[in-house]
Amino acid sequence: MFVNKYIKMELVNFRVDIDLIKNNLEELSDLNRHLILSTNEKLFNLLDFTSDDIFLEPSLFFYPLQGKWRGTTELEQLLYGYVGEKEKMGTFTVISDSNGFINLPGYGYLHTTPDSKFYFEHNDGTIVLKDKMLNVIPYKKIDFKYIAGTRMKLCLHNPELIENYIYTDLYEHVNQTALHFEDKLASGYRLIKGNAPGLADLVELTNREICIFNSKMPPYSMAALFYFGTGLLNVGNVEHNEAFFVDDMAHQCGHTIFYALTLDQAKFIIPPPSAPLKDFTANPNESRDVYGSFHGLFTYTTIIHAITSVIESGAIIDTDVKNELIARLGFYLNKFKDDLIYLNNKDILTNDGFEYWEMFKATYDTTIASYGARIKSLDYSTQTYIFDYSIFCKSNLQTEY
Repeated sequence: MFVNKYIKMELVNFRVDIDLIKNNLEELSDLNRHLILSTNEKLFNLLDFTSDDIFLEPSLFFYPLQGKWRGTTELEQLLYGYVGEKEKMGTFTVISDSNGFINLPGYGYLHTTPDSKFYFEHNDGTIVLKDKMLNVIPYKKIDFKYIAGTRMKLCLHNPELIENYIYTDLYEHVNQTALHFEDKLASGYRLIKGNAPGLADLVELTNREICIFNSKMPPYSMAALFYFGTGLLNVGNVEHNEAFFVDDMAHQCGHTIFYALTLDQAKFIIPPPSAPLKDFTANPNESRDVYGSFHGLFTYTTIIHAITSVIESGAIIDTDVKNELIARLGFYLNKFKDDLIYLNNKDILTNDGFEYWEMFKATYDTTIASYGARIKSLDYSTQTYIFDYSIFCKSNLQTEY
């Protein structure tokens, strides 16, 4: 059970229903309990079935979909670290990723031969890897890294979603990207945690891990219900400072929070979640679905809350970081305005959906009242769908915004 340590939670003007999040997290964990029980009852009986922490392991949400792509990670690999020492499974197969990382959630990594399948043996507390010819294969145990002060893991392996879905689009292995940006990620999240602690509590309640990857093509940064609990941040082959990570942590982890808030999607939106938004707007170039655009209103809120909290704290000394935060704020406020118009539609939102819309609108109005004069003259006409600070600087030549 989740303990409610939150008395009141507001992100600008959006009031967060913590009890709803807790209930939906329990429902999500129950989905994985049923999955494991129905797939491998013997394995299920080795687990602490009362632990929601086990059953919210992100890779479990992706497990039923793996067969559609290039490989399947067995449940034994995903749950080995959650089985008590005396009950550890005997022999099963494990898969290494493209840089040789065998991910064992709850335990750590084994680093060995890339893109390989092994027989995994646990005997008297010792792990042995063998190839298909039963030759013993050497490996190195690597402990998980965590974002300082949190239980959120920093991925060093290619998560199953990346390995199966966007694998060929990566400039480099996730491990290289993670180690390169580890300090900037930590600095960015420290700014959120120190200045927007309520948002940080929600991030840590709903997110188990952060994966920084470097992809040359969409999907961009992302979070997905079928890999619930992981924020995937795409650096897009660009060097970034703390401003990017304040933005993208609030953005991608905000998606995870909103999945937990809107698990019963029909409570908030009328058409099917995948219904094209362009069917309800006058914009033929709109490519999102209605549920995705509804998510956008919430992530604009989390981003705005994070950025304005950091700006107003005075914690940022570096002028370029401050400028980029203001630039990003203006970019999202413009998108926020458009999406509020698109979703102000009784054919899209239910009464509960409109309750959320009203809070989103109040958040936009409050922020514009405070920052509208600062961003009014900023030029975003050359921006792409994803904010690019280098493009922004070419269009905005003043030294401070």
